[in-house]
Amino acid sequence: MRQGLKRAFFPVLVLITACGSSHGDRDTTTNSTAQDHAHALTSPSNSHVGTDGARGGETTLDTESAREIERLLFVSLNRARKNHGLPNVKRSSELNDVARKYCAEMAHTGKVAHESEISGTMGDRVRAAGIAFVHLTENLALAANEVEAHEGLMNSPGHRANILDPDVLEVGVGIAATRRDGQAMILVTQLFATRPGKIKPRKAAKQFIEMLNEARAGKKR
Repeated sequence: MRQGLKRAFFPVLVLITACGSSHGDRDTTTNSTAQDHAHALTSPSNSHVGTDGARGGETTLDTESAREIERLLFVSLNRARKNHGLPNVKRSSELNDVARKYCAEMAHTGKVAHESEISGTMGDRVRAAGIAFVHLTENLALAANEVEAHEGLMNSPGHRANILDPDVLEVGVGIAATRRDGQAMILVTQLFATRPGKIKPRKAAKQFIEMLNEARAGKKR
């Protein structure tokens, strides 16, 4: 079993501005610094990303190797959380599927961005999969291997904040193989989410009545 892709001779790391969705199921872009924008650990000729793209630069990676890379990225992010006194996030098979599909789309189109003309925003992609959420963030990276991807995300304030967000409970991790300037690369999508709690009708009704009576008592009714 391969432990990820071999390191390219000219290592490339590109990060796209960290993106998040506020509570209330509404997509917004988080505040970020210049360091959160696309930047590369490479020569200028390899620093481009996005709409100039690599359509036709798709390549394949066997399923076993892809899943191992995803597992290593998942282990790395939980290790980072543990090192900062945070609980582990659980890996969601549903969010994994969304992340993988979006990586495959970006590999096909050559466009690496949080918003797509095909699948919309991250919220659109998650909702299309039938997943409800009250908090959602997304990290994207294009790197030579999983080690560079994780290190780059942790060195970027916005992406690091998503990984170390105490409010998220689940994560989906997906990758796709691609090529950029002839180099074998991986596209990475991390989706962090908190789903709405389950409502117990009787308990909810009781709490609502208590709140209503408190409000009435406050107005002497």
